[in-house]
Amino acid sequence: MDRFNRIYRLHRLLKQHRHPLSHRRIQDHLECSRATVTRIIEELRDYLGAPLVYDRQTNGYRYDEACGPAYELPGLWFSAEELQALLACRHLLGNISPQTLLRYRDNWYLDAWCHLRQGLRSFALERIETAHTLNEAAEAIGPEQLEAHYAQSYGIFAGPVEHAAVLRFTAHRARWLADEQWHPAQ
Repeated sequence: MDRFNRIYRLHRLLKQHRHPLSHRRIQDHLECSRATVTRIIEELRDYLGAPLVYDRQTNGYRYDEACGPAYELPGLWFSAEELQALLACRHLLGNISPQTLLRYRDNWYLDAWCHLRQGLRSFALERIETAHTLNEAAEAIGPEQLEAHYAQSYGIFAGPVEHAAVLRFTAHRARWLADEQWHPAQ
């Protein structure tokens, strides 16, 4: 893994976790040495202007919330797989009836009208193997219909909400779950 991928992965780690990350935990996630982690932290802070601070109380690194809005890396950063998926998507946009392209939980999806199934479907870009040009015009779906169809489509469950659940966790599990990213409606 090159240094830019490590910087990108460290940034994602810091954004995904609510609590500071120890040097050792960063090493484990980035699969590199202590010296490499130190260099990546310095590059993120010194060259990219990240408000990265060391929290002595928790013995970990975090973004400083006092610096205003959430920090983002400058420009667009794509991994090789993401770039390949976007290029495949560009090709597909002329061949099927695309509606939206979105990124959900670090994955790219193309929401489109499926001519084979005659309905709206979500396609994971990395799973699309082939595409064929059709002689018929692309289906245009209105934004209201798209919102109604896809509003509950991402995550573990798809479709309209049928039941609500209240989850209670032990104190031990709650600490573990605090770092999870939840759907806004959860």
